[in-house]
Amino acid sequence: MSSTAAPIPFAGSTLGRYPYLCAFFSSPQDEYDATIDGGPPPGAAHGADVDEQGHGTASEQRLYHLIRQPAPIADRQFEIEFLDPGVEVFVFTFG
Repeated sequence: MSSTAAPIPFAGSTLGRYPYLCAFFSSPQDEYDATIDGGPPPGAAHGADVDEQGHGTASEQRLYHLIRQPAPIADRQFEIEFLDPGVEVFVFTFG
């Protein structure tokens, strides 16, 4: 993996170029919106649990597939906005 950007610190590790982003939600019926690079919805980069407009709903305790970045893989900034109070997220996974 090569990159000219500085590594991004996250939970004692660093993030680089990963095509997938998943999260484990514990709260039922929580809605969220996801964006990439601070702008438009993910479109073709949406995961199985997010629509092309970036909207998703956590309906049970499980791992949710948020982003699937198509080629070419590049460094990106992912943002998630939780639309309901009290959301519990235990882990984000990249790979």
